[in-house]
Amino acid sequence: MSDSIPQPRAKGGTVSKSIFYGLSLDSDSVVFVIDKSGSMGANAPADDTMDTPGTRLDQALNNATRAIELLDDHAIANVVMFSSGVRTWKKDPVELKKKNRKDLYEFLNAQRPDGGANLFDGLEKALLQEGVDRIMLLSDGSPGSGKFITTPDILREVRRLNQSKRIAIDCVSLGMRSDLLRRLAEENGGRYIER
Repeated sequence: MSDSIPQPRAKGGTVSKSIFYGLSLDSDSVVFVIDKSGSMGANAPADDTMDTPGTRLDQALNNATRAIELLDDHAIANVVMFSSGVRTWKKDPVELKKKNRKDLYEFLNAQRPDGGANLFDGLEKALLQEGVDRIMLLSDGSPGSGKFITTPDILREVRRLNQSKRIAIDCVSLGMRSDLLRRLAEENGGRYIER
């Protein structure tokens, strides 16, 4: 098995003009992987998605909702929420038709912060989705549970899973600098930002 760094597939056709925390999605086949661990209950300042301060999770879900609203109806998307466990909105990504959007917004609105941070298992679930070419990963802490929790182990396993798929992984780190998220983005053709 080669350890070469996967690169995202070339983009073809037109894509929706959508952003997540200032990062353009540049894709119409995306999975959002969002941390909902207990630390995501910490306060977050108001931003362009929230008129008043809320929690980090409120801010993340508002940013995801806005990004999804800007995706075209033909786009496919899914959401993976992780804390101590992992929960997906749908088994596989679906087109964002009106009924699906309504169901997705209800799923997002039902999320509450709890538990630890099982980052790898959430990311693995997204990498195993069919037809995806971009993952938007957001976390505010270090992995504390799951199959893999150390940076070298997570990077190695993501490299293995993404070797042939070449899914771009963009990473947003809330409230801290994350070597893991930075390296995940660098090694998978994505971008890394801190908020």
